[in-house]
Amino acid sequence: MVNVNQLAHPGHPVEVQGYVGLFTWLVVQYDDIVGQSNEMVEEALLFHQRFFRGEAQPNNLLEGIAGMIREAHDHFDPVLANMLQISVLKFLTSNLLERHDGFQNMSVTRAGKKFPDFYRDMSGMDQAYAVFCYPKALYPDVGAFLEAIPDMANFINISNDVLSFYKEELGGDTRNYIHNRATCSGKPVLTVVEEVNKETIESARRVEKILKGRGIYEKSWNDSIRGYMAMHTTNPRYKLTDLGIGEEHPLAPFEHKIGQFFERVNK
Repeated sequence: MVNVNQLAHPGHPVEVQGYVGLFTWLVVQYDDIVGQSNEMVEEALLFHQRFFRGEAQPNNLLEGIAGMIREAHDHFDPVLANMLQISVLKFLTSNLLERHDGFQNMSVTRAGKKFPDFYRDMSGMDQAYAVFCYPKALYPDVGAFLEAIPDMANFINISNDVLSFYKEELGGDTRNYIHNRATCSGKPVLTVVEEVNKETIESARRVEKILKGRGIYEKSWNDSIRGYMAMHTTNPRYKLTDLGIGEEHPLAPFEHKIGQFFERVNK
């Protein structure tokens, strides 16, 4: 997972690659720990208050995330950095919402048709990962890609729903976009998977049309797509090898050498 920076953004400056990689690692840890630790939930509930008051967070994970949010303006256009920050704060909130009694006791109904998209937008960090494609040092013309951001964000969100569906079914997780949408629409779950997959392709094609002929802006998105998909297909977390679509991580053959390198560095 920490190699998403190299898989998705091979042309970015090293400092931006490091930012995206560390950022991704931190939010994955947050997602897992907040989902399992009541103590961390209590600490995370006060994250926003501390952050906006300029106070330090009580542990390295939360302080690391706070630092990444503050650092966004170092790497991205000021307005896009704001979008990135809002996207992250919504994601952190969505994890807490999942642990909230009101959420856990709530039954999704046919009448709540807007809820699946509302919750999906909150939980996906979609705009953050769209912004990651365009650090200001290399991509100063925001107008070259701004129109595409809604479909970029949608692709990032719902492609993850399709690629995560198998592992979530194995884990018995039904509090997700696919199941929520199936409940609200009255359609079978697998029918919704097919619909969402189709919508993923449609969003990708719209982005392709918008960026066509726009040089480095088009290339950065294409690199990102390849890396984003590889992040899923090479990660055992998603269990896609079971379905015959998993891939070996490109760094896997060198894993032992990387381990040896860090052992030498730490001596």
